[in-house]
Amino acid sequence: MKNTIKSITQSGTNAWKDKTLVKWFVMFEDNSNGTLTTGFDETEPPKVGDEIEYETEDKGFGVEIKLPRKGGFGGGGFKAKSWSPAQVAQQDAVKLTQSYIQSGGDLKFWKAFFVECKEFMIAQIEEKPTQPETLIDTTDPAKDKLPF
Repeated sequence: MKNTIKSITQSGTNAWKDKTLVKWFVMFEDNSNGTLTTGFDETEPPKVGDEIEYETEDKGFGVEIKLPRKGGFGGGGFKAKSWSPAQVAQQDAVKLTQSYIQSGGDLKFWKAFFVECKEFMIAQIEEKPTQPETLIDTTDPAKDKLPF
């Protein structure tokens, strides 16, 4: 929706993690209204006369006004990060090292274990895929390599 703010009044504050969230009661020119919470990011709250784009949601405690975030509505503007193969290998090595320690692995060797896991993961990424060995020779059944 898009509408122009007729009035905006601070209606309270909340602490959340390390942020102070400010609640505003907003009345629009078409007389619709709701509560807008700011403080999640560094932007200033809208002012009287500002035309804003917003969505509303009623969770049973009154109408909540949601402003679009940098990436649009929903998901908070979060953009998935592109991970390089080396970063993926490192994250996998971290997870394996955590499992190693949690399963009772010797703490003296955690760093060596991590380095070895990371090197292994990177080697797997860099290795070019090869054609799998053919176990069955379809041209001559007597030449298949199956054990039965």
